[in-house]
Amino acid sequence: MGFTDRDRTIAATVAVVGVGTAAVLVALCNKRKIIQRFRGPLYDQTIRVVTNAEECQQVVGTLRNHCRDYRILGFDCEWVTEKGKRHPVALLQLASHQGLCALIRLCQMKRIPPELGELLNDPGILKVGIGAIEDAQLLRSDYNLKVESALDLRHLAERCRVPGPYGMARLAEKSLGLQLDKHWRVRASDWEALELSERQLKYAANDAHVAVELFRLYADRVLRCGIFTTRKKWFDSLMTEIECFLDQRYKDPPKSQKGATSGGKNGKKKLLDSKNSVLELKRSMSTRAKPLYDNCIMTAPDGEVLCTCDRKKAEWY
Repeated sequence: MGFTDRDRTIAATVAVVGVGTAAVLVALCNKRKIIQRFRGPLYDQTIRVVTNAEECQQVVGTLRNHCRDYRILGFDCEWVTEKGKRHPVALLQLASHQGLCALIRLCQMKRIPPELGELLNDPGILKVGIGAIEDAQLLRSDYNLKVESALDLRHLAERCRVPGPYGMARLAEKSLGLQLDKHWRVRASDWEALELSERQLKYAANDAHVAVELFRLYADRVLRCGIFTTRKKWFDSLMTEIECFLDQRYKDPPKSQKGATSGGKNGKKKLLDSKNSVLELKRSMSTRAKPLYDNCIMTAPDGEVLCTCDRKKAEWY
């Protein structure tokens, strides 16, 4: 039985519509990448400073709504070190994939609402950053805030064979083409000040926001999302791929291996050796003996800040 002209017309129309629909879906999937190419990865950043429990409840609600679509929060902390002694965490930074950067000034809050603890303790929402495990431990010791599903992005950077070293500034430059302000004067500044400067606010917001963008990039390399795959299904599959890294401290590779790629031909990291699995697991779960950064500062007689250094060097001086 041959095709009539009407049948051929219908078939051609269906084919054109199908191709057009696929093109639209591809364009929608790449919309953010296209915008980022011209406006930069942080084009949609919104900074919100939180100083009391009521504001904290509101911003936590907004962050939760954003996490319904993409269960990721950029995560970082800032604190002050004075005379070799670390003060409690002064600032908690949380950023969503929609660009909201909540700067929660814990040092100014008389009461921490339970909603914040519930958000941090939600295992279904990833808290991603550099040194995220260490920051989570500080929040636990300072405020009894338990953080679940913390992910150190250096695990993913290594999995994706990104050349080291793996500091936030280096990863942002290599992977996103961003130049972050990491001047030691800002890092070691007074995070307990009554009012934070614009430079401090931008520094703090960028750390959390960039963490989200780095996760987006690395996660897409770890597991590609198909055109017809829902974000929820993709994210669930991704969680299975990376769950071995959750709440696990990152350990720098030996000097002889720095710069080399990890894993076999597929680039996947070998997590545990059959002989040393128990020993390695115990080591990976051990707590850090000291903060990742000491933030000790050296000043001139006139009070000018000269440089930062670690605690041992400060005590030696």
